[in-house]
Amino acid sequence: MAQWQELGVRTIYGSDLPLVADPDFKASLVMPAGKAGPAFLTYKNFRALLSYNCSNFYALGVSLLSDELK
Repeated sequence: MAQWQELGVRTIYGSDLPLVADPDFKASLVMPAGKAGPAFLTYKNFRALLSYNCSNFYALGVSLLSDELK
């Protein structure tokens, strides 16, 4: 996460990324519409969804719906 922060990645609101205590915490940048579209920083749960259905659009749909249900 610190590396993404250093590269200028921020939340959708422009704030810093959340602090993570685990130095081995993995995050991946997903850009399903290419460089002109939105970008999503994804975590372990996203990769778990991909193991069920290997489609970034499926995993993003489930993830965004889950966020809205919170």
